[in-house]
Amino acid sequence: MIEERLRRRNFIVQTIFDNWIYVLVVIFLWRFPYLVADWTDSVADPPRRAFGESAFWQSVMIEAFLLAILAMSYNLMLGFTGLISLGHASFFGIGVYSIAILMTQYGRSYESAILVALGIGVMVSLLWAVAAFRLKGVYFALFTLAFAEILFRMARLSVFRDLTGGDDGITRDVPDWINPIKNRLQLYNVTLVCFVFIFLLIRRLMNSPTGQVLIALRDNPTRAETLGFNIHLYKTASIVLSGTIGTLAGIIHITLNSQAEPRTLGLDRTVDPLIMTLIGGLGTNPGPVMGAGFLRIGEHFLRTPELAVDLNFLIYRYQTTINSENYWALALGVIFIIFVLAIPYGMVGSINKTWVEARRWMRRYLYNPLVRRFPRISVYVQPISGEPPAYAQALAQKLPPMALPQWLIAHPMGVINTVTLLIPVLVGLAMWDWRPAASWLLFFILLSIPFRLGLLLLNIPELIYLVAVVLAGGATVLLSDGSDMNQAVAVVIGIVAAVILLIGSIPVHRFLRSMAQTTLGRLWVTSGS
Repeated sequence: MIEERLRRRNFIVQTIFDNWIYVLVVIFLWRFPYLVADWTDSVADPPRRAFGESAFWQSVMIEAFLLAILAMSYNLMLGFTGLISLGHASFFGIGVYSIAILMTQYGRSYESAILVALGIGVMVSLLWAVAAFRLKGVYFALFTLAFAEILFRMARLSVFRDLTGGDDGITRDVPDWINPIKNRLQLYNVTLVCFVFIFLLIRRLMNSPTGQVLIALRDNPTRAETLGFNIHLYKTASIVLSGTIGTLAGIIHITLNSQAEPRTLGLDRTVDPLIMTLIGGLGTNPGPVMGAGFLRIGEHFLRTPELAVDLNFLIYRYQTTINSENYWALALGVIFIIFVLAIPYGMVGSINKTWVEARRWMRRYLYNPLVRRFPRISVYVQPISGEPPAYAQALAQKLPPMALPQWLIAHPMGVINTVTLLIPVLVGLAMWDWRPAASWLLFFILLSIPFRLGLLLLNIPELIYLVAVVLAGGATVLLSDGSDMNQAVAVVIGIVAAVILLIGSIPVHRFLRSMAQTTLGRLWVTSGS
């Protein structure tokens, strides 16, 4: 039925529906340096874009773009093809060191060095593809990890110091036209173009028959091979494209930082895109982008020397300061645990699920009542909805609205989260400052704790997960201390957390919620009659 509705939609309307959010985001990112300059600088002077807050945020966004490109390349291999890689930093480091070595040791120009670096990335990708012919699953993952570790050790060995610079690395300036110091806005625009191009390329690929075959390889490679597809060819194409994109991310990195270091080949550069992909949404197009932006901007705010949170609201009449500069690694671990347990499908999956629920709510409480009262609306909305007017009118008469108290009881956590997030967002937009929004967000989180605890008491499995997460976080904090006693206690707490996760319980909330909905439904029908 949904496919038929989409076919009945107007082509222009369908195109707008599919791409409007991307067009708005690209326009916003293109104008972002100018908007920051307008918000932060009082002098309307074009050079303001090269200094102050605008230049700083250009650097932050360039890093977010290159991390998003790296995460998209990782998602292409893991999320869409199902190939587990623990050495994706190899391609990133190859892009970094190839540019540095070619320009420093061999005197190549920046433009020719880019082409050679991409060619090296393709050759290494082909080597990985050959390994993928023989190795599967965890064995291929261990191969990629060993490959990346070999490159990491080679970059630090004294034997190759004349070539790689050892632990000190290589420092090399890039041409003036893209130099981040002399022409940062140009580098921002070039990185934005690369980011948009890679996103559209992967999106078009995954919507093509080739992308559907890659998904089939991920879900059931044996069946795909039985259907006659050359799985080795498709795996090779996926690995080569993923490796080339990862190499491009490394090229952008050295262009921004002008230095090649061994840590660009380290495990961090593999873990970062993995976490970004899982947090954003594995196997989705916008997921790695959202994960990269969320973590990079979140890291910026948490790494500030003093994160002042003004608590001047209602009964909280004091100010406090949180020194969060050294807690980013701990915060990242906690964020990852929470996302894995509470949001297993990532940010994009949760947004899609919320959007489906929101459309159902709008259908039942807004569109259907309007169609029942004004049937001609279904005729005017047909190019957008794709529904025949007769079908929309019959459906509106068939599905009466649910009583609002019933809806509140059916989705209590959704109501709490909506209030908790909506009001701080409105305050932030009204005052155009993130600090009041953070204050109100903290206040509503504290205010909603009793309601959340009440729901947790009715939902025993969620309470179990919460206790396990708290215990795991405590074990992580104790492990960061070097004393043997704390480490022993941390091991015990970790074992207790694992045991708690294995314990199940009776979902009492389902029985109580069903009984309340049934009672309210009968009262609604009685009052209506």
